[in-house]
Amino acid sequence: MRQELPAAIIFVREDVCNYLEVEAAFRNVDCVFHLASYDHYSRTKSVAEMKVLYANTSKLRKGSGVLQTCALRPAGIYGPVKTFQMILHSKMQKRWKEIKKQAT
Repeated sequence: MRQELPAAIIFVREDVCNYLEVEAAFRNVDCVFHLASYDHYSRTKSVAEMKVLYANTSKLRKGSGVLQTCALRPAGIYGPVKTFQMILHSKMQKRWKEIKKQAT
């Protein structure tokens, strides 16, 4: 499932701590997508997410329907002001318990 990139896209590897290198890399550029924080965890999470999304609408065994998938990316910021993630997690847990109960 490899996707071809347009010829105009180029990859540049520079040290984000070196201002002059970064400034030079940004000259005459329309858009920048930096991967400075794209570590091993991020890569493996992306691979897993792609597999989940690729499985969407796969036929289930015994002709019982199709698998419906989605990928959620709640922000990685938690705290007393950021309650959305906690509410979302709680609702997901509740729904998962309902699904498990229906399956038995």
